Amino acid sequence: MIIDESDENDTFIEQFLYEIDRSIETGNGRIIEIAVKNYINKIPFSYINWANNILNQLIIEKIEDLNLS
Repeated sequence: MIIDESDENDTFIEQFLYEIDRSIETGNGRIIEIAVKNYINKIPFSYINWANNILNQLIIEKIEDLNLS
């Protein structure tokens, strides 16, 4: 879910961070992929790099969980 961009109280960065938080809470890396695609030209690239690092960590954790099974 992407927050309405017309909401004056939410910046693109706040909206992006909300999506990253949601991805972490659910463990769903696809949310990060979509957020990066939607915000790559709207926020500083450092946030995109940070989100990609989190996505990589989520993937690593899923692989570790598979190896433990």
